[in-house]
Amino acid sequence: MNIETIWKRMKEFEGETFYTVTGLPYRYDFIDENKIQPIRDGDGKWILSKNLFEKALLLIHGSKKEFNHRIIGSSYVYGILTDNRINN
Repeated sequence: MNIETIWKRMKEFEGETFYTVTGLPYRYDFIDENKIQPIRDGDGKWILSKNLFEKALLLIHGSKKEFNHRIIGSSYVYGILTDNRINN
């Protein structure tokens, strides 16, 4: 799956509940056409770019340790990219 398809699906499910790897619920809002902000417990710590998600797509099937070290907000990114609403 390519980043354009994933980004379009992410727009469709903006504001819905997603889950981190450890099962913590969060949602995300689009800040602009190329950035989202995950929000958990009313707090938005990260701003994640479309380019970051594109980079994550190249790493997602590799080492989880490398993914976690190279992707900012990896738990949120992984949660979105592995969700059936986004990747099917």
